[in-house]
Order: sequence, then C-alpha cells, then structure tokens
Amino acid sequence: MRIRRSSPHWFVAAILAVTACERAQIVAPEEGREASPAGLVDATIPSTRTPSGRAAVVFRSETSIPEAGLDLVATLGGTVTTRLDGIGVLFASGLPPAQVAVLQQSPLVSHAGPDYVVDWLPDEPIGGVASLEVPARPASHDPTEASQFRTWQWGPQRISADRVWASGRFGDPDVRVAILDTGIDDGHRELRGLVDLTRSASFVENEPNTLDLHFHGTHVASTVATNSVTIAGIAPHTTLIAVKVLSFEGSGTFEGVVGGIMHATDVDAHVVNMSLGAVFDRNEEGAAALIEAMRRAVRYAGKRGTLVVAAAGNDEIDFDQELSLVSMPCMVSHLCVSATGPLNGQFDENGPVITKNHDRPAYYTNYGFRAVHVAAPGGNANPADPDQVEGTWRDEDLVVGACSGTSTVVPQCAVNNDVVAFYVFAGGTSMATPHVSGAAALIQAKAGGTLSTTEVVNRLLQSADDIGAPGTDPYSNYGRINVRKALR
Repeated sequence: MRIRRSSPHWFVAAILAVTACERAQIVAPEEGREASPAGLVDATIPSTRTPSGRAAVVFRSETSIPEAGLDLVATLGGTVTTRLDGIGVLFASGLPPAQVAVLQQSPLVSHAGPDYVVDWLPDEPIGGVASLEVPARPASHDPTEASQFRTWQWGPQRISADRVWASGRFGDPDVRVAILDTGIDDGHRELRGLVDLTRSASFVENEPNTLDLHFHGTHVASTVATNSVTIAGIAPHTTLIAVKVLSFEGSGTFEGVVGGIMHATDVDAHVVNMSLGAVFDRNEEGAAALIEAMRRAVRYAGKRGTLVVAAAGNDEIDFDQELSLVSMPCMVSHLCVSATGPLNGQFDENGPVITKNHDRPAYYTNYGFRAVHVAAPGGNANPADPDQVEGTWRDEDLVVGACSGTSTVVPQCAVNNDVVAFYVFAGGTSMATPHVSGAAALIQAKAGGTLSTTEVVNRLLQSADDIGAPGTDPYSNYGRINVRKALR
C-alpha cells in the first residue's frame, strides 16, 4: 500500500516562551540547523511507511470474532496482538503474505492484509524562538482573561467562542474529549489538572506512558481546553483523555489508531479528536482491510455516543477529482474538517482584527465533498504566495498552542512550570480539527452530555456560517463552524 503525501500535514512557525518579565526577545534558530531562504529551519522527520510485521484480519461478523477464526489464525502460525471483539477485527503477528492470502479466502473473513507503520504527521519546518516575558499569573475561570487571548488568538473569535463564554458557558468537566495523538504534556500549566490519567492509555510500543515526546498532541489538546493562564481553549473546563497512538516521530500503526478509537469509546469519551491522517489508493492490495477496520471502529464509537472528528489533511488534494484516493480516518469519520485562515491578518492594539479574510481556504488543505463536512480555523501561511508579506510565515496567520516540555522535536520547549511556559504557533487541518472538537464539547456540556452523535453533528452543520461561494462548496461544504449559533 502506498501512502501519498504531496505537502506538509502541519507545520510550526514560531515558539512563544512566557516568563516573568515584560520584554520580547527573538532567538536565532537552533544552532546546527541551516535556515531556509524564507527564514525557516528545515527540521524534517523522514516520511516512512514500513510493514509493521502484523496483519489486519476483518471478520464478516461486525460484532464478534468467531472461535473458528481464532483457531484458523493460530493454525496458520499467527499470534494475536490486538483483539477487538466489538467490531470483529484482530491484528496478528507471524502471518506472512501466503498465510494472509489463505485467511482472505476463508468464508469467515471479510478482508485481510498487512498493517503498516505510517508517518501520520508529515514533515514540518520549524522557525526561530520568540521569548515574550509577562508576569506569571494563576489560572483564570474566564478564558477571555488569559493573558495572550486577545493578543494572539483569532480562531476562537472567528467561530464566536468568546461570545459563548460571555454568556457564562465554559464547558463541563463531566464532558470528556480524547486526544488521539502523540500524547499530552499534562504537566504544562495550561493543561495541569485537565487530563484524566485513569482513562488515558498508550498504544505505542516503547512509549508506555502518555507524555508527549513530539509536541503535536499537546498543541492540539490546548485548542480544546486550557486553564486559561496564557491562552484559551474552546471548551476550557472540559476533561481531556490522552490516547497516545503516535510515537515521538509522529508515526504509528493502523492497529494502534483503531485500538485507540475503541479505547476512547470504552472509557466513555464524548468526543474523539484525530488530528492525523494518511492518504492512499483504495485499490492497492491490503487497503480494504485497513479501511474497513477503521470504519467499524468509528461506527462502534458512534453507536455509543462518541463523536469522531478527523482532519482532512494538508496535501492540497481535491478528493472529488482523485476518486481512487482515500484519506483515513477523514473519510470514515463523523466530521472531517478542512482548514481556513487569514493571509496577512491584521492586528491593532486590541489584538486580531477579525475580518472575512480569516475565512480563506488554507492553501494546503485537502478538499472535496467526498471528504469534507465542515471547516474551522487552522491557520494559513504560504511563503510561495506572492501576496504573502515578505514571503515568510507570519504568527498572526497561524494558531497558537501549548508546547510540550518533553518534546524532542522542539527542544526549546524544555522548561514548563508556573513561571516559564512555552507556546508554539502552527498551522494545518490538525489545528482546525480541535476547534470542532471543542465546539462539540460545549454542545454536550449544555445538554448534560446526553446528545447522540447525530444530534451533535446536525447542530454543528446546520449552524455553520456559509463562507466562500454561496451555498455548499468543496472547501468547507456546510461552512465554517459557529459555536454561538450551535448553542442556541
């Protein structure tokens, strides 16, 4: 199976260190790295897709694994590594192609094929470090009082989250959002006390705990919920669940991702955020088993009231034209999210000036009615665009989030405490997706967590603001989410 990527899934533009004085300092890119002509650092992680040594076996039964099927796997020399009885799927080692072919011919089996270790978070450029020193302050119960909310965060304002907060709706700790990603730095002051470690779990071999060694998962989590010290999450009081399905390199298996969806559902998450994705050809050998396993996991979640929100991806693909290509988990999720963002967004003494410019389709976003349901703020910066100021990334056009103190990708974030904390600006459908997950959490909070998946989806779609061409369009489909309208 060939994983296709034609452009970055997400990228990092700058890091904001918040400490205890009041001056800004620009620090050069990390020593030893060569800056690109646009002033960026080429800090790429090689993209890989390698066989995991395991096979996915999807049985015809969607609710159980037959004992005869287990016997057949064992007879062929397979050892079950993950057993997902609720959807009739297992993953097993010790099954070379010849044995997988035998399984595929069994009347008990719907699909069988190899699993892969996939780079779900493709290469990213990393820019310089900016140190902005401000007085340390305690957590705020009002997210608009986060010290940098009005200075940097155009996303919550664009979707009217700030107007929801003004009405006294800040989310509910009884509503849970699972972040399927690289883990979460639960010691970051924005996230301390928000992560339910009893429900959290790792599905990454050699990384048994849920600490974020990458940085991506922490950034994504802080868009959903924060303690509102420096930045505000969309649903500030929401409980987060760290489900680590990706390694410190951003890679993982379908076995881990599918297992992560099942785990999040079984520990009663109301929402599953999946800011990750892989694009491949549906006709390639083995693809059918992986697609069906993912589809069944999402269906399992939906039947139990767990909403699965996924990123559309950043390959600039029109899925209405590329009909053989499949984006997972986007195309089987309940809501697949494209990204919007400004180009040369304007700031004044009060912070971002919110205009229609903030609803531009991000230059990198995947699109097409076959994939996208709704759009959300993801950031926009294209150094190749002649309209881009000075031809470089601009923080004003991106999305800010907490940076993991245990990150190996952004080692400058290594200090996080009550006085010093690091934040990073990034862009991608990865950043758009948690805006939608946070909005879903607010909707569930208002209803006491009792709404079905369909009810939450309908409220988000029917309340979305029409952007771009009048009516539905392939970039945003129903439109860009509007939290205030969704909560009416």
